[in-house]
Amino acid sequence: MKAKKKAWIVIIVLAVIGFCVGFYFGYKGEKDKQEQTNTQTRTQEKEIRAQGEMKDGELVDYTKNNMLELGKYKGRTVTVTPTETEVYQAILLEAEDWKKKVADGERVEKGDWISLDYEGYVDDQPSDDLSESGAVIQVGAGNLFNAAFERGLMGLKLGETYNLNVTFAEDDADPDVAGKTITFSVEVNAKFNDAYAKKMSKNKYPNVKAYYEYAKAKEEKENREGIGDTVWEDLLKECNVKKYPEGSRKQAYKDQKRSYQVFAKVSGQSYEEFIGALGQTDEDIQSSADDQVKARMTAKTIAIKEGLTLSDADYERFLLAFLEPEEEEDKTLKAMEKRYLEEQSCYPRDDMLIELVKEYLGKNSKMK
Repeated sequence: MKAKKKAWIVIIVLAVIGFCVGFYFGYKGEKDKQEQTNTQTRTQEKEIRAQGEMKDGELVDYTKNNMLELGKYKGRTVTVTPTETEVYQAILLEAEDWKKKVADGERVEKGDWISLDYEGYVDDQPSDDLSESGAVIQVGAGNLFNAAFERGLMGLKLGETYNLNVTFAEDDADPDVAGKTITFSVEVNAKFNDAYAKKMSKNKYPNVKAYYEYAKAKEEKENREGIGDTVWEDLLKECNVKKYPEGSRKQAYKDQKRSYQVFAKVSGQSYEEFIGALGQTDEDIQSSADDQVKARMTAKTIAIKEGLTLSDADYERFLLAFLEPEEEEDKTLKAMEKRYLEEQSCYPRDDMLIELVKEYLGKNSKMK
């Protein structure tokens, strides 16, 4: 009798255990199924939102919903050694502030390196082929048009506009100017020679050659430090937005316009007057806004593909670098974010993510 009773107890216990186990796994299966459904729903919601408006700080792979064609972003090669023209461009930009500090520093002489703007007229019509802004030449070296043109530059005063009439040979390689006298409107922006080299370096570099080597090393160092920016700008040219998140596109335009309106108010102008003075139109502002949205889409996509996360420390670091607050200003993360939202855009985390992606690209690029 006792044995039969024990057997029933065992059967009941096993049944209870079986029920509990079945209930547990059934519940777990339902829970897992529900969690899977929730995950799919969140993903779908994110993709739907991505097509309408970005959420600041939320990562989305825009290549998966066919909104973005992403260019090659890893293993790119960047030239960091500057060309001769690039070095002299940097030198002459600095030299513009020294023209009144150097003896006889305001008129062009043979042998000077100069930066100039010129516009040529063929049959009284401006010619793009005979025009350039910021051209860099050494006067008398025969690098621009012909000897007559370069002779005409000698004696010109910096910052003033002159008309030069230049006659081209009958056998000139350009049939549009061969045998003709072309009028050029010319303005020399800056010059550089041994006297400038001494003055600008406080006698550390006695001549053009010595100063050039110093400037070349400086430019190369800056190029190396800014490699991430260079890769980023080149990459964006290769990326193609097939569909913009329309809500974000509208918001970016509002942010851009708001910034211009602030500057316009400070200068005592209307928004239309201000952008007009800058040679911009409302369409240009929208184009600039589109470029910003494209940059955010690209950064978010790369961040997902490479597992990049913008930490609070990085976020604060990039905000500090961007805003450059004065000593007396509040430098807390909350204060800087508030200022960014007021002055720049509604996407502070996305914009700082761009800086993080730039760093990543720079570290994964090759220099030559």
